[in-house]
Amino acid sequence: MTDIGGSPLGTRFLFQGELASRYDRINRWATLGMDGLWREALVKRADPFLRKNPGPLLDLACGTGEMTRILRDRHRGRTLLGLDLSREMMEQALKKPGPWNLVQGGLPLPFRCGSLTAVFCAVGIRNFADLPGEIHELFRVLRPGGRLYVLEFFRRDSLPVRFLRRVAGTLLFPLLARATGSDPGAYRYLISSMGSFLSLPQVEEVMERGGFRTIGRKSLFFGLLALWEGER
Repeated sequence: MTDIGGSPLGTRFLFQGELASRYDRINRWATLGMDGLWREALVKRADPFLRKNPGPLLDLACGTGEMTRILRDRHRGRTLLGLDLSREMMEQALKKPGPWNLVQGGLPLPFRCGSLTAVFCAVGIRNFADLPGEIHELFRVLRPGGRLYVLEFFRRDSLPVRFLRRVAGTLLFPLLARATGSDPGAYRYLISSMGSFLSLPQVEEVMERGGFRTIGRKSLFFGLLALWEGER
């Protein structure tokens, strides 16, 4: 694992220490085991493009390497990099069967201009402290025609979604915190970040100002999160 330093990508501080070792289990419980299916759906969406376009791939905010692992298994032989701010999260990835090619760091991204074919970011962009700056960097490192694939809990203010967030925040996540012996503040952050982040149309506007063209989107899990696909 390489450490390249740089400015922080975002507020990943909640996923340090003991919480990093419990992160995968927390995800499974909090999503009723569906988090892996969502990542699979994002990679399947990219499969036709990746089969026709060789070149390196990046899993941005790779965390414990779950998206990286899916990409590696479905597209063997590709150059695949994982980057995250949290060393402790990536150390959890290194405990899983490899191989791994992980980089710890932030902005600026440690890649040459136009050097990547596609970038994936699963449940990470809402943690970025400087979303426009990150989008600028992604535009720089992707080749013309390269793709950006995002899975995220975008803000949505419909009544059913607000109800689901309230149930999770007042009932499900406090129970999970007690069951896993975790800091309840981490769960409160997860819920508050879902409600305070940008909506999908707002993120699309930021992406398009940064040079990306929206070419696909799909809502999942009653609209709580969505897949987004853009082209440089």
